[in-house]
Amino acid sequence: MALAAYLGACRQAFDHEALTPQRWQAVTQWVKAWVIDELPWDEVPLLQRQDTFERLAVLTVALGEWTVQASRQGTAQQASATWMARNSLRGQLGLDLPTLCAVLRQLDAATAANPSVARAEIGAAAYRQPGRDPV
Repeated sequence: MALAAYLGACRQAFDHEALTPQRWQAVTQWVKAWVIDELPWDEVPLLQRQDTFERLAVLTVALGEWTVQASRQGTAQQASATWMARNSLRGQLGLDLPTLCAVLRQLDAATAANPSVARAEIGAAAYRQPGRDPV
């Protein structure tokens, strides 16, 4: 779940708010529903998988620490943490930070209202369940 931790750190930097349990659940559900099945992990050599895991883990720690420190230092430093999150997310995964955060905010409401939201209620998982015809 290094990917989910990294996305959570990016979101924390963008929102300037701590990663609450609801936000963490939204991130992990989004990763499970939209990302995990799409990754070609079985085709990737173990060394590349390990490198990706390590890179995301280091980015998570760096961004998380930068965000925490920035929250204590003011608006300019928070903007620099957001800049780091936006650019690293685009560079590492090709994702747009504001768009990703908007999607995750929509999931927050669902998980806050019902912490055990079914996978079928969070998007792509609805047609990725075994035995269901996507059409």
